[in-house]
Amino acid sequence: YEGHILICGWCDKTSEIITQILNENMENKQIVLVANLERDPVPDNHLVHFVRGAIDDKEVMEKANVQKARTAIILNEDNNDATTVLSALTVKSLNSDLYSIAEISREENRIHLENAGVDEIVVNNNINSRLMVRTALYHGTSVIFNELLSNKMGNEIYMLQAGKEYVNMDFAEVFTYLKKEKNATLLGLKRGDKILLNPDNTESVLIGDYLIYIAFNRLDK
Repeated sequence: YEGHILICGWCDKTSEIITQILNENMENKQIVLVANLERDPVPDNHLVHFVRGAIDDKEVMEKANVQKARTAIILNEDNNDATTVLSALTVKSLNSDLYSIAEISREENRIHLENAGVDEIVVNNNINSRLMVRTALYHGTSVIFNELLSNKMGNEIYMLQAGKEYVNMDFAEVFTYLKKEKNATLLGLKRGDKILLNPDNTESVLIGDYLIYIAFNRLDK
């Protein structure tokens, strides 16, 4: 397997992550799960390959063919940020081009994952507390997030690389076109490492930009 998604760690959310990936409309859904378990937790799915071992073990990661993976999701399986950091260092040492997402429990440990070269960092406690505050202030917020983050119902968040037909158009023009012609709502742009949410109406779409939108289904163009 190659071009796969590597999932490091087994915890209460791993099964749901696997289900969400398998439900996603994309070409390569191959998953390699690395976990220190006695038995394969997903034995009956040919798209999920199980590699037994510690998530910070170099030899185990080599067996998972991390060198050919396209994305790694590093879970905080034992609520020990140190293990997550060590796993991230191991993964990035074997494949520095791999896009990586890692979760931790404590904000002060973010710097260690940044130094390890992790692309996106999720601080569990921060997300939970912020969502609770928004829901308290604006009732129904959690329902919105549940729909947008699940591919089992309703609208989802997608990204589409801007084709030549969108380049040099204003944000407002693309917004109107997508809503009218595709029934999709444009949220913003991804430009390199920057996310531009709800930019100015006159912000131009540039070559290489990605359109961030919500819709019932993924757009082809």
